[in-house]
Amino acid sequence: MRHNLLTALGCLLALLGSFSVLSARERVVHLIDFGVKPQAGYSNTAPLNQAIAELARTTSPSDTLTLVFAPGVYEFAKDGAPVATYHISNHDHAPLRSIGINLKQLHNVRLEGMGAEFLFLDRMLPIAVVESSNIELRNFRIDFRHPQLSHVRVEENRGEGGLVLAPICSAQWRLTGQGELEFYGRDWSNRPYVAIAFDGATKRILYRTADIDLSTKGSRLLDEGRILAPNFRDERLKAGTVLALRTYERPNPGIFLSDNTDVRLENINIHYADGMGLLAQNTHNVSLDGFSVRLRGDSDPRYATTQADATHFSGCSGHIDVRRGLFEGMMDDAINVHGVYLKLIKRVDNYTVEGQYMHNQAWGMDWGKAGDSIQFVASSTFEVVGQGNTLTAIEPVDTPTLAGAKVLRLRFANKLSRQLNPSNSIGIENLRKTPSVTFADNTIRHNRARGTLLNTPKPIKVEYNVFDHISGSAILVSSDCNQWFESGQTKYLHIRGNLFLDVLTSVFQFTEAAISLFPVIPQLEKQRQPFYGDGKNGITIEDNVFMTFDEPLLFAQSVDGILWRRNRVIQTDSYPKFHWHQEPFILKGSRGFVKE
Repeated sequence: MRHNLLTALGCLLALLGSFSVLSARERVVHLIDFGVKPQAGYSNTAPLNQAIAELARTTSPSDTLTLVFAPGVYEFAKDGAPVATYHISNHDHAPLRSIGINLKQLHNVRLEGMGAEFLFLDRMLPIAVVESSNIELRNFRIDFRHPQLSHVRVEENRGEGGLVLAPICSAQWRLTGQGELEFYGRDWSNRPYVAIAFDGATKRILYRTADIDLSTKGSRLLDEGRILAPNFRDERLKAGTVLALRTYERPNPGIFLSDNTDVRLENINIHYADGMGLLAQNTHNVSLDGFSVRLRGDSDPRYATTQADATHFSGCSGHIDVRRGLFEGMMDDAINVHGVYLKLIKRVDNYTVEGQYMHNQAWGMDWGKAGDSIQFVASSTFEVVGQGNTLTAIEPVDTPTLAGAKVLRLRFANKLSRQLNPSNSIGIENLRKTPSVTFADNTIRHNRARGTLLNTPKPIKVEYNVFDHISGSAILVSSDCNQWFESGQTKYLHIRGNLFLDVLTSVFQFTEAAISLFPVIPQLEKQRQPFYGDGKNGITIEDNVFMTFDEPLLFAQSVDGILWRRNRVIQTDSYPKFHWHQEPFILKGSRGFVKE
């Protein structure tokens, strides 16, 4: 009898579940019906966010809500914008951020752009997706009317007399009372102090230039549109060179993802962002297909796109999949994946420690929760210290709530090793926030610093990409518990079928070779066990083509097991050799290198 009742109950639950699936529906809404329209001089910020809030309130959570834009250009101003306090990893902190399109605590929502352009008039966070699930964004582009990354063309190089410059970007500009070149928009201004030099014809970063210190003090107007900067001198900058002038400010990314599950971005172009193109943190499963950070084409007078990385993933989990994108002109990597080390600053008792966010752009975000698996490393040697442990409680020390905290009190299930005390300089890593990564069929070109920066113990695949004139290393793996505090013990990395075309034309941090595996280890000589790799099949580099003017192909520090096979090297004469490594393979503190 009991068995029959259980069977009947099971059938009833299955029937109810089927009914729920069948009753779920897709609700398609054309936003023009809610006053959202592609009209010059009309701000869509308030009407769009009001429409989203109303539609979310009146749509069943089990339904899919599809928001459809009519084709055209949509302007967004910060007047009437939702505001929020978000601690965005690797960006400048701000008490409040104005948000163009606010998608918070939503489920089963699709935003269909139909090729529309979202044009932002002020300093804003264009799109925020927060505490949501099953979200899809597709078929639109993002740009700013007055990008804060400005451009000038070198009209004449007068040697000791300085440079004659002509602003060519869409931002407004003026000379201050001290003769400094200042760019400005409706609600911002900056005085750049760093220049990135591009070849005027190819849009490639000039060979061996990297970051150029810039001083425009004492400048004067020669005639309409031309400025003499007598204190800006550099013999490498010939007439026709284009300079991207910048500060190191990172106000906002183009798209911000935080504390979500299952987010898909498809066929999206970001032409400019004040920070990263995409910043994702604490998000489980992110898929990018045809997501690009790129110029607008041949008609675009700009040479640079974003102030930092094209895409950046901090403290994420599940799987990150990035395919079929074009990433060009960024001021940093095409993709950067990492966790965040806390520094152990206090041992409270045998089960409790306090840890602190150390980098000034990485605090305030959610670091962990009870049940997370935790690993400890010594920052001087990158040796794993003690056994892994399980977090049982986490609470803020310096703030009333976890949001915005810099110091956290962490309690663990098992007794802590005596080595875990501040005198040993210990980093604390959350192993739950470690995704697997696929980066495939992308083109990365003409950008500053690096192509990819990947740090995670889960499997990484970098396949069938084109790395075209990256000014630093094409692929970098670099965990650091001393400066950036970006975690990730990379064990399984498969680099296959890629084309490396004249990369490493300048010197940036950790750019030791075309592929640089470089954990930052101050006392490498004291390390007993390599940090990266997992034996013979941990790191595999195969079936790639290196077209290179210089020698260094692979730098590996503290790696256990590298298989190098069927890679083709073609020497070019594009530039003179210059790198301090003049051998193809440089191994330090590593073992198990096999070349087939």
